[in-house]
Amino acid sequence: MDLETKLWNIKKFLWIPFENKELDNILERKFSSESEKLTVINKISQFIHYFEIFKNIQPFMQVIHACVVRALEFNFESLDFLGELLIKITLLHLIEEYIKYSNLSQKNQVLDLLTTSLERLDAQPLILNLGLLVKPLYQDEAYLNSMEKLKEIEVEYVHLSDIELEIKNEIHEWLNSVSLDLDNQEELTNQLEKKFNELLEKHGISKDTQDCSEIFQEVKEMCTMKLVLLSLEDSLENDSCEPIPIK
Repeated sequence: MDLETKLWNIKKFLWIPFENKELDNILERKFSSESEKLTVINKISQFIHYFEIFKNIQPFMQVIHACVVRALEFNFESLDFLGELLIKITLLHLIEEYIKYSNLSQKNQVLDLLTTSLERLDAQPLILNLGLLVKPLYQDEAYLNSMEKLKEIEVEYVHLSDIELEIKNEIHEWLNSVSLDLDNQEELTNQLEKKFNELLEKHGISKDTQDCSEIFQEVKEMCTMKLVLLSLEDSLENDSCEPIPIK
């Protein structure tokens, strides 16, 4: 089977129109030889078939496509790491989706459930267990519609002032740049508050307002989500079944 046919089969499995050239373009841009491209395609094919029992759920498969694209955009030293990278990125994304769907106020309960049920499993049962856990959210029309509306709001910035959006973007970049330490969460919260106050001063905004309090709570949730995923990632990689509590 040639490369184009294999790529078409991947797109068909993931409910992606053949004219969508996102995967094609990444392959052309990042991999010079036909043998490399074929290796990548084979690894993707093997990976997506972990989701065989969910292939009739279009929103689910389109999320898997997005995770595949994200994994391919990473700079990895060897194609030997691609299979592991595909699994890691997809699992963390699905976990994040499930936590949002379950309501962030339940994040510790969700984390306990996931680390207990997913620990020490090989890739196939690991993906199967998590797939069954998130399957209902991709069949929930109300939730899917709300996510589409949220995307529209984010694109149009309907409910966000320019300054509020800029502050959140700067906090997001800051969280990606700092070293997150689960053993020193209190210090991280203090640093976050300091950074937030610096941004308020930079934009000439008083911190003694209800709006600022609400924005700060939202950026704290951004930080909490990062810590939740880091805790879960550590628990999946190590032998311990116990997640580190998120404060």
